[in-house]
Formats: sequence, structure tokens, C-alpha cells
Amino acid sequence: MTKPVENVLEVPILERAQVALEEAVRKLQIDRARRGLPIHVWQDDKIVEISAKQLKAELGLRED
Repeated sequence: MTKPVENVLEVPILERAQVALEEAVRKLQIDRARRGLPIHVWQDDKIVEISAKQLKAELGLRED
């Protein structure tokens, strides 16, 4: 997680939105991995499933 800046209102709105979106996606990935559920992403012009095991490895989470 990125440390919030002290004067967040001085950061441009587009930068704040980007940080919020990235954090939301990261939290979703962690939640899905911990539940043992895959995620689906658009990659190379097709939908690809990423397994919970692969997500855990990419996020550095331990296997249960």
C-alpha cells in the first residue's frame, strides 16, 4: 500500500483516482486469492483466468 501524502488535496485529482483504483484492484486480488477464487483479466486480446494459486504467488501470499 502506498503511504498517503500529507496534503492529499494538493495532489491532482487524476493522480488520486489512479492511486485509489490501483489500491482497489490490489485488495480485490488479495481477497480472491485468500478465498481460493480465480480472477479474469483481458490479456493478448482475450479473457484469461488467473488461478488463486498463481495470484498468491504473484502477490507474495503464502499457500495455506
